[in-house]
Amino acid sequence: MLRKCSKEILEFQNLQVPVANEVYMTGEQVCSMLHISSRTLQKLQDEKGIAYTVIGGKFLYPLSKLQSVLEKNYRSYLR
Repeated sequence: MLRKCSKEILEFQNLQVPVANEVYMTGEQVCSMLHISSRTLQKLQDEKGIAYTVIGGKFLYPLSKLQSVLEKNYRSYLR
């Protein structure tokens, strides 16, 4: 029983909670999702390539803005 509860707690900690109808991701989650390094993420921030907000010194990235950047820059390989 305790193992099951511990597993559920760990899964709960990884859930993205909407704030003001927006889901925010941490830098670690963004890097994992996009398969990029933290330095590449920093470069995208510096070049204003992605939207972010800073709360308490922690960078958070709105999921909807990340999706729109990906869609905007999508290139189909089919001709």
